[in-house]
Amino acid sequence: MKRLLPTLLLVVICIAGFWYASEKGFLKSKTADDSAGKPFFTLKSDDVAGIAIHSKTDDIVLSKKDKNWSMSKPDAYPLNTYGADNWASAFASLAYQSVVDEAPTDLAPYGLKEPEKSFTATLADGTTKKVLVGKPLPVSGTTYVQLEGDPKVYEVEDTSLGTLESSATSFVSTQAVDASYNDVQTVDLTWKGQSWKLAKTEPSKTAYESKWKRDAKELTAEQGSAVLDKLTGLYADGLMTPAAKADVANPELVIKVTELKDGKTAESVFRGKVKDETVTLVKDGGSWAYALKLADVQALYDAGKTAGEAQK
Repeated sequence: MKRLLPTLLLVVICIAGFWYASEKGFLKSKTADDSAGKPFFTLKSDDVAGIAIHSKTDDIVLSKKDKNWSMSKPDAYPLNTYGADNWASAFASLAYQSVVDEAPTDLAPYGLKEPEKSFTATLADGTTKKVLVGKPLPVSGTTYVQLEGDPKVYEVEDTSLGTLESSATSFVSTQAVDASYNDVQTVDLTWKGQSWKLAKTEPSKTAYESKWKRDAKELTAEQGSAVLDKLTGLYADGLMTPAAKADVANPELVIKVTELKDGKTAESVFRGKVKDETVTLVKDGGSWAYALKLADVQALYDAGKTAGEAQK
């Protein structure tokens, strides 16, 4: 019997430990809901009418009026169609994994005493929701976070915060040639003294359906739209600068685009100047200068020049 006592004692200890762990929830497996986290807010993305992103290097401010977004910081750049709405959706669905400290007496260890990064959403009723971002947790993949007006310190996954850590280029449309794809009828391009002209031969059809011509050469819909893809795929390598500060005198690149809209033809002219490996492109009457990669401009010219030619 004496030899059984240590075994019985060990069994009793194991049972007690199992009971304690069960009571404290240590043995509970994570459900899908636990992995997804707990939402901070009960709001819809459509409720967000203002966005402010602050970091050591940037301040980005956007506002929405009549469902249309505009930017005031860092400048009044033209916006793409998805950036602000995507950010608002990510903010509305932001979740936390756990509460790290219910009532911290010192926020410095969490990097929240003077946080260098914050995200603010202004709602349609004028109220604001502000997320303060602190230091990473010792275990990688999560970060300390606090809500303005809430003393608690939360643990938030970096993947969730990553959707909010946007640069200005996440919201800005950096497309240099703002032509409506299916409305384009002709493209006249001159590059370093050499020219070609792309023309749509079936105006009522979309770019992918219509036949085209490059100069006098007949092109299929695929061949013609491939050149148009290169044109509309010209994007600035970074944020734009004011057109008034750009020098495009004696341009090496001139692009004339005609579009047919509501039965009316409109022409836009773009002029580009080469410096090193960059082409600065400005639209006549436009507000912005776009810094394009020289290789992208050369690829556009080459695509038009060789369109419809047999590949060697």
